[in-house]
Amino acid sequence: KSVLIITDREDSQIPCAVPYVLSGMLKPEENRHPLKKLEDLGIEVLIGRATAIDSYKGKVILEDGNSLSYEKLVIATGWAPNRLHAGNMELEGIFYPSVITQEVKQTAERMKKAGKILIVGAGLIGLNLSGLLKSNFPDKRVFLVEARDFLANGIFSKEVEGDIEKELERLGVELIKNNAVLEFEGKERVESAVLKDRRIEVDTCFISIGFRPNTSLAMEAGIETDHKGAIIVDSFMRTSVEGILACGDCVQHRSAIDGKVITAMFASVAGRDGRVAGMNIEGPEVKLEKVVPSGITQVGSLFVGFAGYTGRILKENSIAYSSTSSSATDGHPSALKPKEFGVKLYFDKRGKIIGGEVVGRSKSVFYLVELLKIFIFERRHAEEIVSLTRNAFPLLTPSPLSEPISECAVEFVKNWSFAGESGEG
Repeated sequence: KSVLIITDREDSQIPCAVPYVLSGMLKPEENRHPLKKLEDLGIEVLIGRATAIDSYKGKVILEDGNSLSYEKLVIATGWAPNRLHAGNMELEGIFYPSVITQEVKQTAERMKKAGKILIVGAGLIGLNLSGLLKSNFPDKRVFLVEARDFLANGIFSKEVEGDIEKELERLGVELIKNNAVLEFEGKERVESAVLKDRRIEVDTCFISIGFRPNTSLAMEAGIETDHKGAIIVDSFMRTSVEGILACGDCVQHRSAIDGKVITAMFASVAGRDGRVAGMNIEGPEVKLEKVVPSGITQVGSLFVGFAGYTGRILKENSIAYSSTSSSATDGHPSALKPKEFGVKLYFDKRGKIIGGEVVGRSKSVFYLVELLKIFIFERRHAEEIVSLTRNAFPLLTPSPLSEPISECAVEFVKNWSFAGESGEG
């Protein structure tokens, strides 16, 4: 088969590592997606922009007026950043997330020169970037503004949010919650931001308030999308139009917990989607599994992660739950000076795990989140979690006598009772 990729960017960045570029920890040249690897595999790469799809003729129309024929088409157009609706957005020095190397390079150069930086949006990216900037440029003033009264879209419990806020305070990040940017001021370049109840002087602004599916091309081609613009695909990543598949951040995903539509714009999900779509190009072969919502970010030296549904989301969806907490270290015995972390698990009224969160200054946060994802996907009961064994090694894991996920499950089983209403039982 001949395979052709059409892309409008000759030089792209690895998305999840962009905050490390903007904070000076990586050079843009060290974070590139090399297109040469595709060419080495025998894939043809065309630098250009597709402007229309003619599914009846099996053609893709390009910006230069030329067209290309296809037997099968895969749409992987990704995301576009949500735009801030505020005054004077045309001022220089206001940036959005991007994976185009030249744009990331310009933003990084501006961040390095800036003295007062405003981050709008305290989601996973905003938290990560503000912490990295203050860690690597301690003399800069870094403001983090969130329009709501909670962080990270309400993913974490109040306890974990408290840990995050303490870390931001330790770093010197100036967190402003429950506030919104109304307009920017300046002549040609941004000089200040007017918030709901204050005005702050800034010379650079980075706006990260979420993402939307980049699907205008698909919608104009008559491909079915949902109310948020995400492409609707079946279990084999096929769209509503014969011969066209779609994958990644531009498609609709559903939760493995309850089947509801969720936002799952993570590189891990997009990579999985690409593999599944590629294997299904000639017909149904690999069935797409639903997604367990999950994510990890770093705030200073603190790592925080979640999997499944946690407190605020459970309450908003009126799901009855009970939660238990435990703490442990990422090694044993204590003479090895391991790092501490905390775990909180959420169980539904049947005793099945539906969510969890992990916080600590250890990279073990990652492996615990991955383990929780598996347990949630398999809908494991608390009693099963207690009975399952895990590996133990002094330099890498908690003591097998105090493994935190098992400890949380034990605590739940010992005190299992529900009032039958939404909220904590």
